[in-house]
Amino acid sequence: MTGTTNYFVDCSSYQGIPAWARVSAVCIGGAEKVTEGTGYTNPYWNSSKAGLRQVAAHGFVPVAYMFLDAGPSGAAQAQYFSSEAGDLGGFGIAVDLERSTGSPTRQQAVDCTAELRKLYPGHPIGGYCPHWYTGNEDLTFFDWLWASEYVNGSGDPGVLYQQVPASWWAPYGGKAPLMLQFTASATVAGVSGPCDCSAFPGTGPQLASHVLPQPPAPKPPPPPTPESAVAEPGMIVPLHVGDLAVVVPVAEMLPSRDFRVVVAGDTGSVVTATAWFTDGSAAQQLAFPLHNGQATSVVFRRAWGGVTTVKLQRSDTKTALTASAVVRF
Repeated sequence: MTGTTNYFVDCSSYQGIPAWARVSAVCIGGAEKVTEGTGYTNPYWNSSKAGLRQVAAHGFVPVAYMFLDAGPSGAAQAQYFSSEAGDLGGFGIAVDLERSTGSPTRQQAVDCTAELRKLYPGHPIGGYCPHWYTGNEDLTFFDWLWASEYVNGSGDPGVLYQQVPASWWAPYGGKAPLMLQFTASATVAGVSGPCDCSAFPGTGPQLASHVLPQPPAPKPPPPPTPESAVAEPGMIVPLHVGDLAVVVPVAEMLPSRDFRVVVAGDTGSVVTATAWFTDGSAAQQLAFPLHNGQATSVVFRRAWGGVTTVKLQRSDTKTALTASAVVRF
């Protein structure tokens, strides 16, 4: 983290519809309660959701959360939340696990979290789990932990946070807190009345990297199955119309600065070269028309150090013409 403390508000129907654009001027993110149990939905959720989406486009970190009740199963409560929350692309998701009517159990929270992962694939699921309620119960089934200890007083979050001791950030339940809700009496522009406010020791993008669904890392395109390979530098490999591709395993050859793939052949023959890149970007394909046996170096948009494999194949139909390839150092 950066060492910079930023703030995050937590709202419910008690605050009506927050003016999230005003909130975003002073906070890096905010949460809105969606459901409780299987029978209550925040009447302001849809309007608040629309406002959160607008400010999220400018870097604000939005979170939708559900309050876990003691009665229904955790899976049923997750399903009800999903039916009411709808599409949560770009939102974080959290489960509020604390005392309500009776006491929701850890197992209910485990089942709820498992069901949310099915309903919202790729979303980290956070747990608002005050230490005073969960004690040292294992909380590692959550992806991130939202802790809670309150200071005295009300007013500006920055002033109130000065009362927070470092010990409130101590790990418990097998996880270190990602955020700490330190007051229920903060005054924040855009929110009607006192509100819950949390601290995050970092920037908005850092918070987003923990709580928002992240796009999957690009997978490198699979290299072609070698049918014929240029196994040794200097080997001249004929390229015939209709033959299977010749594959050059560039990465395995550990090319030097002077590494080259060279093609040559009769005028009218054409060789197509396809490269696969180490960073997972899409393959690049280039065609090389040949002229009177003149050698032509294969050049892609990346240096050879960024190439894993090259496939060479004739792409003309002139069977009487010749072409060949060679790897040089």
